[in-house]
Amino acid sequence: MRTLGQALGHRIAILPLGGGIGHIFHLGQLPVNAQLGAYYNVLWPEDGPTCQLRAQIQLLFPKRKGSHGPVASRSRRTSCHSGAAPAC
Repeated sequence: MRTLGQALGHRIAILPLGGGIGHIFHLGQLPVNAQLGAYYNVLWPEDGPTCQLRAQIQLLFPKRKGSHGPVASRSRRTSCHSGAAPAC
């Protein structure tokens, strides 16, 4: 059986067609992002796969409220309006 890619003269092209779903839930206090997707390759190389399955799990570590990350800026911001200090 010839692939569509071979019929069109493409040897290395992969064109997936499919979709997936995802959901964010909590394990105790820890938010978790889980995703699952399935794809059929409309175009694929001669020795390539005809389909793909993708599963992903991410552990999310949100910053605490009021946290500025590992490096906090301690400088004050000043605005430059007309009549402001000459350094502006």
